[in-house]
Amino acid sequence: MREDAVDIYIRSRGELLKSILDGADYDLSVGNYVTAQINLERHGYVIEKTTDDLLCDYVVRKELSDEQLAQIEALRAEEQDLPPFSEERFQISDKIREIELSAEGKKKEEGDAKESKFRFRRGAEFIVPKHGWLGRYNQHSLEDSHALWASAPFDASGTHGGELHPMHEDIHPLLRKNHGTNRPEWLETLRDFYLEKDAEGRTLAERYKGHENAEHNYHAKKEHGLVNGISKDEREHYPYLGPLNQNKTISHIHDIYENNYQNWRRANPEIVNEITNNNTDPESTLREMHFDDAAEGWMNEDKNINFSMADYAKGTEIYDLSEKDMAGYDVRGSLGHMGYLLGLEFLTPEQRHLVMRHLHEKGSDSKDAQTIDIGDGQKLSMGRIKRNMKQRFTPEFLHYGRSTHMTGPNTNAHVESVDDHTDAVQMAAGMHMIPALFSHEMEDGRSAAEHLLDGINNHLYGGDEEDEYGNRIHLTELPDMSRFDGYNKEAQKMVDGGIVDNTGDAIRHILRRENSRSEFSNHNQLLNMVGYDGNSETPHEPGAHPLFPDFEQPFLSEDTMNEVMKLATEMGALAFNNKDIRNGLAVHRLGINGPKFEDIDPDLQDAWMRGADGHAVGLSAPFARAFQEQGGRGRSPLSLLEIKHQTLPKDENGFSLIGRIASNGMFEPNPETIGLFGSYMPVLSDKHNHELNGAHGSQSMWEVASPQQEIDGNPRHLKNDTGPSRSVFSKSWYKTSAGLSDAERKEKYGQQNMSVKGPKLWDRGYFHTEPLTAVGGKGGVATQTKNNWQNAHARKTSFGHISPPHAPSKKSLLNRGDIKSGRHAVSYGNSAIFAQQQGLTGKKVDIANFSAEAREVEDKMNSIVERIESVKDGEEKQALVTELSQLEHKYDNLTTKRGKGKSPPKDSFKTVEAKRGADNKAIFDMAKILRPMMLEADPTAFDTSNPSKAMSNAAGLLQDAQRALLSLPHEAHGLTTYGYDVDEVLAKSASGIMSSGENIVSPHSELAKLLMASQKRIEPDFSHERVLETLGFPDDEIHREVASRVLNQATKAANDGKIFFAMNHGDILASGAIPGVPQIHEGVENHHDELQRFYDENVRGLRKKDHKVVFGPINAALSNLRILHNPTFNAEKEMYGVEKIPFTDMAKYGRKKNQFGATGNTYKQSYFNHLKSRIHDVFSVSLDEPTLNNIQNPEITPDQMVQQGQFSTGRKITPAWSTSGEGIQDAYFAGMLDSGRQYLDGSGGFEFHTGQPVFGTATAGQSRRAATPSMPFMNEVLGEDFHKEIMQTGYAHPEENIPALVPNNMGVTHNDNPENIALSEDDTLAILMNPDVLLKASEGKPPPILPMHRIFSIKDFDALRGFSGEWAVSSFPNGQRMIVQRKSSRVSAYDENGESVTLSEEERKYFRKIGENNFMVDALRADKEIHIIDIIEYDGTNVADMDVRERLKVLRGQFDSHETVLVPGPHNFRLTDHEGLDNAVKDMVESHPQVLLRDATSTYMRGERRHPKWFVLRRDKNIPLIILDARGKGPYTYRLGAGPLDAEGFGNRGVEYEGESYLDVGTVRSPKAFEEGEIVSVGVSGVRSHKRSGATIYTVTPTKIRGESEEGASSLETLSLLTKSYPVIPVEYSMKIEDERVILSFPELDDVIYKMEQHRAGRWVHSPVSSLGELMKSEYPTLLAESVRPLWSEAIALMVKMNLNTLEHRTELPEAGKVRTMTNPKHREASEKESGGIIDADDDANILKPQKAEVMAKTLLRIADLADRIEKEKMSGRTGAQGLGIFGDGVESPRGPTRLTSEQSMPDWDMLERPTEDPEEEYPGAAKKIKNAEQYDEIEVGDAGP
Repeated sequence: MREDAVDIYIRSRGELLKSILDGADYDLSVGNYVTAQINLERHGYVIEKTTDDLLCDYVVRKELSDEQLAQIEALRAEEQDLPPFSEERFQISDKIREIELSAEGKKKEEGDAKESKFRFRRGAEFIVPKHGWLGRYNQHSLEDSHALWASAPFDASGTHGGELHPMHEDIHPLLRKNHGTNRPEWLETLRDFYLEKDAEGRTLAERYKGHENAEHNYHAKKEHGLVNGISKDEREHYPYLGPLNQNKTISHIHDIYENNYQNWRRANPEIVNEITNNNTDPESTLREMHFDDAAEGWMNEDKNINFSMADYAKGTEIYDLSEKDMAGYDVRGSLGHMGYLLGLEFLTPEQRHLVMRHLHEKGSDSKDAQTIDIGDGQKLSMGRIKRNMKQRFTPEFLHYGRSTHMTGPNTNAHVESVDDHTDAVQMAAGMHMIPALFSHEMEDGRSAAEHLLDGINNHLYGGDEEDEYGNRIHLTELPDMSRFDGYNKEAQKMVDGGIVDNTGDAIRHILRRENSRSEFSNHNQLLNMVGYDGNSETPHEPGAHPLFPDFEQPFLSEDTMNEVMKLATEMGALAFNNKDIRNGLAVHRLGINGPKFEDIDPDLQDAWMRGADGHAVGLSAPFARAFQEQGGRGRSPLSLLEIKHQTLPKDENGFSLIGRIASNGMFEPNPETIGLFGSYMPVLSDKHNHELNGAHGSQSMWEVASPQQEIDGNPRHLKNDTGPSRSVFSKSWYKTSAGLSDAERKEKYGQQNMSVKGPKLWDRGYFHTEPLTAVGGKGGVATQTKNNWQNAHARKTSFGHISPPHAPSKKSLLNRGDIKSGRHAVSYGNSAIFAQQQGLTGKKVDIANFSAEAREVEDKMNSIVERIESVKDGEEKQALVTELSQLEHKYDNLTTKRGKGKSPPKDSFKTVEAKRGADNKAIFDMAKILRPMMLEADPTAFDTSNPSKAMSNAAGLLQDAQRALLSLPHEAHGLTTYGYDVDEVLAKSASGIMSSGENIVSPHSELAKLLMASQKRIEPDFSHERVLETLGFPDDEIHREVASRVLNQATKAANDGKIFFAMNHGDILASGAIPGVPQIHEGVENHHDELQRFYDENVRGLRKKDHKVVFGPINAALSNLRILHNPTFNAEKEMYGVEKIPFTDMAKYGRKKNQFGATGNTYKQSYFNHLKSRIHDVFSVSLDEPTLNNIQNPEITPDQMVQQGQFSTGRKITPAWSTSGEGIQDAYFAGMLDSGRQYLDGSGGFEFHTGQPVFGTATAGQSRRAATPSMPFMNEVLGEDFHKEIMQTGYAHPEENIPALVPNNMGVTHNDNPENIALSEDDTLAILMNPDVLLKASEGKPPPILPMHRIFSIKDFDALRGFSGEWAVSSFPNGQRMIVQRKSSRVSAYDENGESVTLSEEERKYFRKIGENNFMVDALRADKEIHIIDIIEYDGTNVADMDVRERLKVLRGQFDSHETVLVPGPHNFRLTDHEGLDNAVKDMVESHPQVLLRDATSTYMRGERRHPKWFVLRRDKNIPLIILDARGKGPYTYRLGAGPLDAEGFGNRGVEYEGESYLDVGTVRSPKAFEEGEIVSVGVSGVRSHKRSGATIYTVTPTKIRGESEEGASSLETLSLLTKSYPVIPVEYSMKIEDERVILSFPELDDVIYKMEQHRAGRWVHSPVSSLGELMKSEYPTLLAESVRPLWSEAIALMVKMNLNTLEHRTELPEAGKVRTMTNPKHREASEKESGGIIDADDDANILKPQKAEVMAKTLLRIADLADRIEKEKMSGRTGAQGLGIFGDGVESPRGPTRLTSEQSMPDWDMLERPTEDPEEEYPGAAKKIKNAEQYDEIEVGDAGP
């Protein structure tokens, strides 16, 4: 249904409110809101402002200057006096819109802000993510760029312990050391490529010459742009591969190698002579020696070679050499990552440098760049360099984005063709209609589009007519042709409603309002717009234009239109040329996953290698093996690209060879090197942006749409090269089933039960992955990234990676139940959080199913949108709209966060767990095969007397067993696993199922008898009318189609000499004659009419999904008869001659619609359409004498073997480089960046490249990252006593935590946030400022409320104001907070996240006994007791609105303590006034170390996280500490220490004093003088700990020095105990650094200012001063600041690192991709304005600046806070609602007890009457305030409001 003006306004308002909160599409939302507001007013509506409207207006207005605001107000006043829909009113609205949009930097000429609704749900995967190593890598100089691998210096504030990173030698697949040679994998890859020979004596390098020549010659012969280039700015340009052999250049990598080898021979004649004379195969030996010499140079990063451009380029013309070039400079001789990727290994170091210099100076794509001068008269082809990059970098790129459990791509890639879309030619031309219109130049130099727009404007508005402001009245954009029907309907409504006189006026108004981008999808739409009927030779008759009723003649001539359409067709042809480009690139980008040879052009087949199973293998395969035979990195591949970008040199515009990161967060490719790196950067394209067909978009491996051969429908565009990144487990099944329709798969491979999986199986990114098809889902969600982290955490938790070696997992594999039980370690959060985010609980799922299926649905939705716009037929269009609605519903189910609902089907979990279990067993079995070989090489490998070595070898054996199954052919091990494929299975016949003993029941025979008895015989010569009459069908078009198919069957029967009878499905069911088929519609003649009656009476008014229950009996009857015609029963169908002729031809209509419209189960109308079709299916029997005999003498048909696709064990395991068989997941090899521990004492390891396991010892004693073996693995493979004996030695693994669990120096670990997978630095700061941001809200579940404030003694109240003077004092032990509910006999509990808390059966029993009625209470579990803190609901009544006194009356009056469940009583609760508060607290703290104080008049504030009138008071703990340093002249600031220490690893927190090491634990301020080295007793209010490099660091929060201590300084063991009993209590604050000062601001209390200076142990923040301390005569602000020092001290180091001056308290973490960038000048200026000048827009040092999202969030929070205070506080006699404000605004500070004169003055007042409470006196004016509040309460707050 089309939205009206009100719908549009409400939607736009809601979108703006969301944008204010999350920052997403903020500018767009502002523009849309302004437009919708004007549109609403144009329709004559008056907006009655709600709080939502006022907030949106405020946000829009705050973007305007005072002058602009004044202009708008004046125009608004003028507008009020004008009639609706008047031209003058429109003119004023347009003027206002121009002013408002100008504030966002928009102009009317740029078009409307609105875009396709699909445009902004996509593209999240294209944003470069905030990974944990941003800014960490060293940038290489140009001289080093070919010679070094990426390095990231140690960073204590970084992730993974500050040391490990993706390019680390322990992590990167190419840097892994070969166990046999101790050389890195990249070097072994090169050795195999250049030296290993095939059966014909040729190396791969030699064979590549033939393959590459075949590829080059094929495209050169076709004069194809892939190698011949294109024209750009009238110059030759080569943005793809470019020519390979041009101008006698060196073209092949074998030629480079051979040249280097011959030079080496000439340089080493003595070696050559010796080897030649003393070796049977001297050539092979010499080549091995040559390679080893070269490898030694490649590995030596310390060797420099002096390079002089003047000397080196001798003999060539070199002009304008710099002084540096003339003098010469050093160039490294080594080979780095970039040198390897570009294939520079056998060039000299000088030549490698010349290549890099050429690329940086000339790029790779211009004509001048195609030949590289490498000196000595030699030229190198740029085409060679580009091909090397494609072959070598593509596998690494794909590996980075693949899930950690999935090995490399292993299915046949698709060869693109014109068949990818059923209407490809028309689609291509239609996509380019608008570009062609704007590109075609007319005689006057203007475009055809401009002429067309002029013609329309002249027709509509009279040409140059102006309004009173001098603005021309006209359209700035062509009307949207796809919406003409809607425009006409709306225009008619305006006429019918008397708003305008005629449709012409209405159209003029509508088009001005809708002035937006035009959309055409085919020639006919454009012809209609211009004024032609069907073709360019037939103009519309006057008055016959589809939109302009007074049309007279076409706006463009016939010749012009022909030229435009010709140009569109030519531009569309580029889309097909691009298919050939991608097919050509595939030769170099693909590995073992090449296409089927039969799909390749025969003339191009020689370019491909041939795999073992006969399919094509791409030239990337030899370089892919290190990546192919392991799981992926599990991160966005754009992170890899960004890391490479960090390391490369940049030009003056910030471009590396790759490009630069643009302001929108996406990569902007370097325009000079598209052919080098364009394949790896995404392009976001839509109808208005045809970048997919440009040089970059056409070769980008991203945003690929599945062709129609792979999906049920057409793709959304013509870029259809699927497969390069696709990996599956069940490879044979994929090969068998891909390309078949669902019906074909069921027919062929679902013969037992008519059920079969699709090629990708059940999909949540587990059985199948294709990362580069991911674009990013609705709401800016990076879908593939989400899949990756979900799978990564599931893997390392399920397989026990995170358990330490001294306490390995007790199970070999954790299943769903194990994880949910809470008894096993999980990789993040607790078991409840983990299970929830993995979708294991069946409850709220925060992380949706972002699968390939969702991406396919999105493709289909976009395709349908395009088809809707081109379809004229109303019924067809409605069917498409219905299908779109169904797909959107399905898309939401697949991608949207779910609230209440079911978890994924249990059988899906069972299938995943079965696969994991079978794979794990196979790995264990492989380890048993390898263990004897390992012991043969080293008999002491598992000697437990050397526990470190034994454990290292155990972990290595497990990992090598995994590698073996990923590398070895099946014949090498013979192991099997669980997977999906086709089996021959035994299927019972229908008669065999239904017969019993001698009672033979044959439903097929009975059906044949019924058909014969019906006498409904049909002859081939029957007319359609007679057939329809015989079958009882109406005579209409759709039934005539069925009659034709029935006649075809009758003719076939007659030709075979058989008699043909037929009946409709409904009549058969009405007969009740078929065994096992229910009888329905008895006595009914017209089954469609009966179905319609049933629908109208029983279904039409039902809620969604209820229709399936009501329709159930009808559906069951229809299904039972259809089952008899499954392929399972083919033998019986043939025996008795029965057939089914479907009413709906599936080949014509597909699965999702039929003759009556859309079909499906979700919607009742679609379900109804499906039933109507099925009940008119036709069943027939063809009789001859044998068949008649069978019918009369039925028998039990024997069971038969049929083909059935199914999951089963016993599938042969094949290696990752095979495209057949069953693959095994990577459970223990990849992902060690996140879950591998470092082992240092192994004996070596296995290699498998020979096809057999070979144990090598070259890496013995070297670092190896591996997962912890589980206890079952060690017991089963190494013996049951193995681990026990190791632990008896006292073994402790030197690294307690895996890298992902090692905290940085702020205590933050990589796994704290599973989504990143690491927290970014600004998120870390947000958590340090406000730990509540990590808590998740749960709708309908009020969280247990926390006190907002912390005090240290009763006198601290002197600094605070706004309380009643009456207090509730209660014990508040440390423990688990929860909300406990009783409903009838059911008792349940949940925590602050809304997650279930397990209560023992005894606890549940005690809760049932404390009272008789239902309740909801706030409770706290401490030790073995549960303390009830407060009550929220009682007996179905919300009591949260009562004050504390009344709530406690309910608790104490209606409940009694029972066993361990304690109700507040005299032992732990007091009510008192201000005078008695001191004594009450003193009594309480004697037995309860922590006390909760609540203003006795405070409500519960249900739904809030913290209460502004609740305090926690905790006594200090006195501990002895040593003074390590002293500052100041009184009062003094002392640095305190604990220890002495007996270990290292404490970094700058370890302080030496008189030969001993102590841990710096914090500072304290005191007026007393002490000396360094003295032991003092210190009052401590909290202790915090975190890990750093394996050591535990403690920070205390000292309050004061009590005096000297006779004890020694506290040990770290003492502090460890205090972290549990005295954790830091967080409070709200913000912080900034200014002039070597740190300023902490506590809201509405005070600022505390510290000095900050450098010290020998680091940065020291000391000497706090309270801004108002002297005036307040209180140390409370300073004590409060010191109490949270462990939080803000950690934040300071990070702020300094990030160059961040100000840090605000935040209530939530921002979404990824919403960060304002300081590379954008507008953002710089905005930041300067928002910071009040603190941030300088011209300061390049400002790297991370305030985000616009944060500014808007603060604005909203302040507005919301103001509304909250108006509603809840109503402070009497104050200028602002201050709650906890200090004195200073004209109100005398009260002392002593105070009386509550008005409840409205309290922060938590909720305006509710409390008849059960004592009435309060009203102060003068209270009635007026209550009245105002009641009026305010009537204001409706919309759902989208804050």
